Amino acid sequence: MFFLVIVLGLIVALAWLVSKTRGVQLAQGQGQLNIVASLPLGMKEKIAVIQVGEKQLLVGITPQQITTLAELDEPLPLANTSAPASFQELLKKAIRP
Repeated sequence: MFFLVIVLGLIVALAWLVSKTRGVQLAQGQGQLNIVASLPLGMKEKIAVIQVGEKQLLVGITPQQITTLAELDEPLPLANTSAPASFQELLKKAIRP
């Protein structure tokens, strides 16, 4: 019985972890819309530079809204995101303090 509870707890924990890391992976975007960089400002607030076509925009993000703060005159270089991270790599990042 105890073993069953541990296995079920592990399944729930892994499902939660996958849902959190999947959200990060989806937020990175594909194609014409990408997150270039982001910086957390609080528990639920952050600023981010997003690539929209040929333009880069600085946006403020809160739980209630997303606001365009500026259009960058000089674009930031795009990070090399050629391949999505494997589950193993995401798990290692999540576990590290």
